[in-house]
Amino acid sequence: MVIIKDGSTGNTAQVTEDNLLHVLSTQHSLESFQSLEEQNVFLIGTNFLPLTATEGLMLYIDNQSEFDMVLSNIVISWNGGDTNFNRPVFLRFEKGATTPTTNTTSITANNANFSSTKLSGITILEWDGVGTGMTGGVAGTDVDRAISSIGSLPLQIRGVIRVSSGQTLAIHARGEEIGTLVVGSRWIETNKF
Repeated sequence: MVIIKDGSTGNTAQVTEDNLLHVLSTQHSLESFQSLEEQNVFLIGTNFLPLTATEGLMLYIDNQSEFDMVLSNIVISWNGGDTNFNRPVFLRFEKGATTPTTNTTSITANNANFSSTKLSGITILEWDGVGTGMTGGVAGTDVDRAISSIGSLPLQIRGVIRVSSGQTLAIHARGEEIGTLVVGSRWIETNKF
């Protein structure tokens, strides 16, 4: 068995004959590293949004930073509708849309490392509850769609949606009936992957 010794601390790692590495240490994910060490993970959460059966623009993200923003996690909280409480909600993700001008309110991305004062370089607008969604912008190109059922459920995004510097992402939603929606998401600001 080969032993690798850290020259500064004296800690060791062993490599077995099957090339398995045994270590006496801890590890954390890239997302955890980005949050704890780099302070580059941001949380975006909407208010309670009163959906109708008409699709509307709920959340608009404009990346004005010099870094890319990667969507690592998104959770949809949906009450199932105000009548039957068991209806789905439909979501559509769109890139390249222009800034909506009506029925909007600004929200802030919060740093997931609560001891950090670092701010993200993104502009976020959410629907203000008037009409059926934000309006006044020019539509972009669809990149993904999702259906979610009642409750708080994570959507399987897994870092697929990347909003590069200067790009936008719009999230549209509609309920099968009138109901209440909350969208929570976690974004990594990076140029490293």
